[in-house]
Parts: sequence; structure tokens; C-alpha cells
Amino acid sequence: MTEEEIRQALEFDRAQGFSENEIKLIQRTVGAQADGQWRAATVEAVWQWQSDHGIPPDGKVWRSASGNTWPPLQQAAAAADEPSAQPARFQVGVWIDDPPSRVLSASFADGLKEMGVSSAAVMVNASNTRSGDPPWRVLWTADQLAQAAGLFKQRGVELILTAWPRPSQDQVEEVSKALKELLDAAGVSVLDLDAEGNWNERFLDGFPSMQEAGRTLAGKLRDALPPGGRLELTTYPFHAEFSPSATLSPHMDVVLPQAYSVFKADDPSTHWGDQLGPGNMQRLAIGRARSISGVQVACGLAAYFQDRYPGHSAQQSMSRALQAVSAEGVSEIRYWSSKWAIGHRKNDYAGAFLSDIPKTRR
Repeated sequence: MTEEEIRQALEFDRAQGFSENEIKLIQRTVGAQADGQWRAATVEAVWQWQSDHGIPPDGKVWRSASGNTWPPLQQAAAAADEPSAQPARFQVGVWIDDPPSRVLSASFADGLKEMGVSSAAVMVNASNTRSGDPPWRVLWTADQLAQAAGLFKQRGVELILTAWPRPSQDQVEEVSKALKELLDAAGVSVLDLDAEGNWNERFLDGFPSMQEAGRTLAGKLRDALPPGGRLELTTYPFHAEFSPSATLSPHMDVVLPQAYSVFKADDPSTHWGDQLGPGNMQRLAIGRARSISGVQVACGLAAYFQDRYPGHSAQQSMSRALQAVSAEGVSEIRYWSSKWAIGHRKNDYAGAFLSDIPKTRR
């Protein structure tokens, strides 16, 4: 929006006579900070929400039952806050960041089965988001992944490989060859790319552009997958990969925004009812992921620190996030991470919550 468009929208919205609570409802629904005041950030969030929901975007909310924005905003808010009489069913997965020494046991695999998850995405190389990190440091061997695949398959859990790539020509070559070996050894058909600080222009090397790096990496990895294999991308919602400047996600089959609503006392935007709180964070993240055309949208959710919201239980936090995902029409979810649900930092609520989610299978 231009400054003039924002000014006109603010003038219009302030003249509609919305109460402070109504403005907060609008802000929570569109993913703006819920302070009950019309501000530029709220108008821009309304514009984005309108665009995401097929409404001609102008940032204006006419306070009328015949308006094109106020009625659907009220419906979206109600859907997020009220559980459905017929609970939605989900394909539920987890990311695995526990070490092989913990994962390669019947008890760990039994824990996955008890939670009813249908997939588990193993982080096969170490994070390389900092300049000093090795570009490619493998955490799992081919034999270990083959063993994990066998343990999981016996319990109805699909193994997925997750890798951290960089837009470097040398690393693209190294990664594609290494992942081909790991995919073949484990009999895996789904590859998940984590594109955080590692997929950044500061690491661009050997390619003329990030766009070319994305096309080349995706092409080589698709060749490494078996016929009918699936490429996924996950990253935090505000990464460029969930924006018009995306360079890798347009080549994926599925994108999973990391919609981790986690309370931080010193960050008001993460508080209950605000932009990054439970419910709002998921709507915002899914909306941004849908800016990538031609891909399926799934959603990453948090299985940690959900008991920190003052006045709300972990059950309430996780339920509110899940309801928002359902209201957005997304049915595939994946939780970060195994260590919090059944692993070495297991809490007392995540595993039970995942077990109770109504499930479908891929």
C-alpha cells in the first residue's frame, strides 16, 4: 500500500465507529497487534487478509452486514474461537531432532506409534545458518537411516529426511549426491528442506542469482527422489521464501510455515490475543505461505513452551493453534519436535495432546 492509500483507509476505518473490542477482534483475525487502535500496521494487515481471502484489497472495513470485509472477519474470528461440533481430522507428523543413539530403539519408535503420528522428519545434517558453521555436516549415516526406516515402518510411521541447504554451487552438488545416497539407503520418498538463515543471499556462491540456485537445487533433488517423490520446504513465516521474492519454495510440492506460537514476556506480539499468539500466528503464517502459487500448504506447530501463557493451560494454547489451522482449511500438521514430545526434553503435555488429535493417514 502507498502512504496515501494507508492514510485514506485509516480515515475511512476510524469513521466507522468500531468499538475498541471490535477493533481488537479485527486485529486478532488479520494478525495485527491487538491494541484496539486503528494504525497503519492494522490497515496493512487488513489489506493482506483481504487479498488472501479473495476480497478486493483496500484496507477498509465497512461496519455493515452488507460489507465485503466485516462479515467474513466476524465469521473467521468465530471459527477460530469455537471448537467444531465435528472435530477436523489431521495428518500428524513430528520433526526428529533427537540423536540417532536415542532414536534407534524400539521404545522410541513405540512412542511415535502411541502418539499416532503418521510421519517423522529426521534432521540429517546440522544447522548451518551461521557463517562459521560447516556447510554440510551429516548427523546420520545411511545405515542408521535404513535402521530407523525399518523401525518406523513396522509401526506405520513414514520416514522423511530434512536437510539444511545453502545457495552455493559446491554445496548443491555435495548435498544432492549425499542425499541421493541417504534417500536410497532408507527407501525414503519425501525430502524436506529447512530454509532459514542458511538459505540467504550472503551464502550465494557460484550461481548468478538466488532464483537460479533455487531452480538448480530443486531440480537435482527431484532427480534424487524416486518417481512420485515429494519435495517440501519449511521455514519461519517471515522468511522471504513466503513472499513474492521466494526463490526455492515455488519449486516445492508442499510448504510448511513454522507457525510456532510461543509466549515471550518481553515481546507483546507473542502474548495471548496478539499478532503472534495462538490462533493469530497460525492464520498469519498460513496466509503468507499461500502467497506461493501452485503448492500445497501444511503447517508446523510448537510442542514446547505451551504452558507459559499467563492464565492459560498448555492444552488451551495447543488447542487454539490447532483450531486456527483447521479454520484455514489445512489438514496436514507437523510438530517441533520429538525431543519435547517423547525425547530427551519431554514435557508433560505434548505427547498426550498429539495422541488425542483426530487423525487421518496420507
